[in-house]
Amino acid sequence: MLAKHRSGLLICGSPGAGKTTLSVALTGSGYRYCSDDIVRIERNGMPIGVPFLPAVKTGAWPLVAPYAPHIADVPTHRRRDGQDVRYLPVPISVEPRILSHIVVLAREEGVAAGLDAVEPLEILSTILESAFSAKGALEADSLKTFARTIEEARCYRLVYSDLAGAVHAVASLAHG
Repeated sequence: MLAKHRSGLLICGSPGAGKTTLSVALTGSGYRYCSDDIVRIERNGMPIGVPFLPAVKTGAWPLVAPYAPHIADVPTHRRRDGQDVRYLPVPISVEPRILSHIVVLAREEGVAAGLDAVEPLEILSTILESAFSAKGALEADSLKTFARTIEEARCYRLVYSDLAGAVHAVASLAHG
C-alpha cells in the first residue's frame, strides 16, 4: 500500500507480479510507502498498512536501482522461502487514509503499460485468493466492510512489461 495526500493506493497481484518493485519505484513519484504485503481494513473501512520494509527480491535489484540507488549498499537476507531479499529502508507512513485506488498487476512481455478499469468484484476475488484472517475465516461484518471499501475505490488492472511505463501509468491516477 502507498499513499499520496489522504488517498491510499493498494497494489495487488500474484507473487512475482512486481508489487514491491513498483511500490519502491512509485516512492520517487511522490507516493509514500505504507506497507509491503499486509494491509488491515479497519471496521470503518480505512486501510492501515502493517509497517514492514519492502523486501526486494534478487531479480528486482537492477530494476529498483534507478529509483533507490542505495539498494546496492543494503545487506542481503535469505528468507524462509529461500528467496534472497534486501529490506530497503524507506520512510513508512502509517496514518489511516481513504482507499481511493486499487490496482491489480498483470505483467505481459512487449506491451505498453495501460490501466483498464475493472469491476470491484474482480478485485475482491483477486484479494480474497491470498487474504489472511487471524481467526481462520472472515466474519460476515468484516467481509461486508471489506467489500464496501473496495466498491468505493476506483479499480484497475495494470497491464505492463516495463517498470518505467508502469510508474507513469499509476502516477497518472493521482492527476485524474
